[in-house]
Amino acid sequence: MADFKQVRSGKKITAETTMIDTRGKPHYVEFSATVTIKGGEIVGSQGIVRDITERKKMEGQLQMQAQLLDAASDSILLHDLDGKFFLNIDVLIT
Repeated sequence: MADFKQVRSGKKITAETTMIDTRGKPHYVEFSATVTIKGGEIVGSQGIVRDITERKKMEGQLQMQAQLLDAASDSILLHDLDGKFFLNIDVLIT
């Protein structure tokens, strides 16, 4: 409701929500909206909706990785399928 009041006053709002496409698949979206006011009346509006589903997936993966690192008590070694190490994190216990 607060967002609607901001839009009616002519302020730009930006928010995130979930939308369902025509196949029933959910997508995270970010939208921005503004209205044009003349003589105290809304006479126009414009908005942009952007699909941020991939960004949300990556944020979730980063959060999970951060939690795993926080919980680790030993070194963490990562390697590719050829056995070549590409990450070595020494966890310091204080």
